[in-house]
Amino acid sequence: MAFAEHAAARQPLSKAAVAAARAAGHAAATAHVATHAPHAANYARKSRAASGEDADAERAWQIDKLPDDLRHLV
Repeated sequence: MAFAEHAAARQPLSKAAVAAARAAGHAAATAHVATHAPHAANYARKSRAASGEDADAERAWQIDKLPDDLRHLV
């Protein structure tokens, strides 16, 4: 699945769509290697920013969803 998302990101799409596809690819790849997780979060913020939305609000939402015992890692 992660390969399909990254392939979609190579298509001539908007910057927001490319970042969203990369976020999905890294999110799927997190099941394989946990170090993909921060990349998924970063691309989600890039997608929001490219859409003209608030990337800082995305980051705050992401941190809010983390379990308390993991927040110290970000």
